[in-house]
Amino acid sequence: MKNDKKYVHGIPRKPLPEGRVLVHNRVIPTRTLGLHGFRAWTQTLTDNLEVCSCDWAGVDLGGLVHYRGKVQPQGSQTEGDDLPISR
Repeated sequence: MKNDKKYVHGIPRKPLPEGRVLVHNRVIPTRTLGLHGFRAWTQTLTDNLEVCSCDWAGVDLGGLVHYRGKVQPQGSQTEGDDLPISR
């Protein structure tokens, strides 16, 4: 499947087109995209994504559901797993 990621520079203010979802990588979310490696994009919803329950660093997403890559068995990596989540 073609990579259809469209990186965003902020929270989308308009509804996303049908079938597209907001996704972030597995870095601890920050209020500022790009800070400490935190990135977000829109893409077509796929089976390798799961709904994310983080609070996106306290940012109001306006009810927009967002996703992250599913956790994979050790040794494999899902798209968007650029860095491990560490606390």
